[in-house]
Amino acid sequence: MIGLSYDWSKQVKKDFVKLVIYLVMMVLSIFAVYHILTSTPLFQSYATYIAYINAIIVLTFGYKAVGTISNVIYHSVREASDHATASAIRTISKIGGVAVLLSLLTSVFGINPSAALTVGSFSGLVVGFATQTVLTHAVAGMFLVISRPFKHGDMVTVSGQTGFVKEVKLMHTILRTEDGKKEILIPSGTIIGATIVKNLEVRTRGDVIK
Repeated sequence: MIGLSYDWSKQVKKDFVKLVIYLVMMVLSIFAVYHILTSTPLFQSYATYIAYINAIIVLTFGYKAVGTISNVIYHSVREASDHATASAIRTISKIGGVAVLLSLLTSVFGINPSAALTVGSFSGLVVGFATQTVLTHAVAGMFLVISRPFKHGDMVTVSGQTGFVKEVKLMHTILRTEDGKKEILIPSGTIIGATIVKNLEVRTRGDVIK
């Protein structure tokens, strides 16, 4: 038990180191771009694109930082809880982090909040129609993560597919067949509207499925 705790602690430390590296690289990149485009005569004509370049930098390193933060949360929770709970919290924290990152991008571009809201509403409407299926599965995945109708290691039958629950993700749930040779990915939207059968006679295999 001590060894397990130590392993998770090591992962948390590694994640923190990665997080610091990403943040430092992001800040240095922004300063470097500003200095080069404003101080070098050869590149001064491109100074008007600073905001766009900064947005790309923030999006790139910010997304990596969000992923690292969610891993920190996962490994921290994993010390005292099971994989399913830690994974659910990691998914929720990553979604929240992406939302914060998008808000940060708005400030980088210097967009007026009311204008951003108007443009965002229109864009959201267009994207919503174009990605209706994806959004349906994403929302359904959120409900699965929160309600947890089954957990890691449970043997379930969903949409005619039977297997042990390996992982519950935002877009789909992964089942592993009893012989361990196949993995079945079931879309979250399908699970929400389907009948779920849990086999209570089969011992959980959380120690086998990793």
